[in-house]
Amino acid sequence: MIVRMCDSKGAFEAFPEKQIKLDLKNITKIFEVIIETPVLIIIKDKFEVSIFRDGKLLIKNCKSLEEAEEQARRVYELITRRDRVRKSAGLWSETKETE
Repeated sequence: MIVRMCDSKGAFEAFPEKQIKLDLKNITKIFEVIIETPVLIIIKDKFEVSIFRDGKLLIKNCKSLEEAEEQARRVYELITRRDRVRKSAGLWSETKETE
């Protein structure tokens, strides 16, 4: 996972190491959802997190890279834990990277 400050400096963004595609509808069963759209969901966990279909996270209201890394790790862990149980449901799928 890669975590860095967003260009706007108002949030942190995280990316999975491998290209993925998420089924956002299934992820809404894991977290408290603030907003749900076809492109992204916004959840309330320790911080407000936007989760995009390509696996990108936008983590708002945290003050340090360490807090952002901890939040991203938690989100990815919960998604992948659920995936191990329900992989056939399409919650988490790796896609081939194009060269």
